Amino acid sequence: MSSSPYPHYPPQCQLCQFYTHNPPLRCILHPLGLESEGCRDFVTIAPQGELFCIAFQ
Repeated sequence: MSSSPYPHYPPQCQLCQFYTHNPPLRCILHPLGLESEGCRDFVTIAPQGELFCIAFQ
């Protein structure tokens, strides 16, 4: 993947355990962003026992 000045992170990234909430390095697994809306490494941070739903637009 080529380096881009504006890395792409879909909104659902903010709900992943690998999201750092640090603008220079938002994801520890994908520091250069994603090429698509899907991520095969996504792991939700929803509390155990709660139902969790992500709405895609």
